[in-house]
Amino acid sequence: MPRSEPEVSGGRKPGGRESVPEAAALGRALAHGRELGQDLLDWVDLKFQAERMKLQELLNEKLNLAVDVALAIGLAGVGVFFVLVALALGLGTWLGHPGWGFLLVGLVFLAVGAAFYLLHPTLKDLRRPALVDEARLSPDAPQGRAYVPPPAEEESDAKS
Repeated sequence: MPRSEPEVSGGRKPGGRESVPEAAALGRALAHGRELGQDLLDWVDLKFQAERMKLQELLNEKLNLAVDVALAIGLAGVGVFFVLVALALGLGTWLGHPGWGFLLVGLVFLAVGAAFYLLHPTLKDLRRPALVDEARLSPDAPQGRAYVPPPAEEESDAKS
């Protein structure tokens, strides 16, 4: 059976109270609430766009700086290469054969590389790998080494 609504005549509720001004006020409040919610969403969206643009600008600046530095280092590297070739050729001419100049320049680079490897504090740790037993000695292991706790013992059936 279809449900029938009480007939409202003249904007009056069946109980005798007027509903038109209240409904209009409620409608206006709902409309203002929707507008306020939409304005808030638009504001949040604009804030996200502004932050994204700031981040993009910062990223572009850093990327441009990295490209400039890489280009400068590349050009300097090519220049150093040609200077070293010229030095090797000059030493080779002075020593009587170009091969001796290249050998001498190569040996100088090997000596500098070996000295750097032997004297650099970070590279010292790479020469001698830490033994696992040294790391497990105690929680007060020397700085720079990770403490590896001993393996957990298996639980025995103590309840039985």
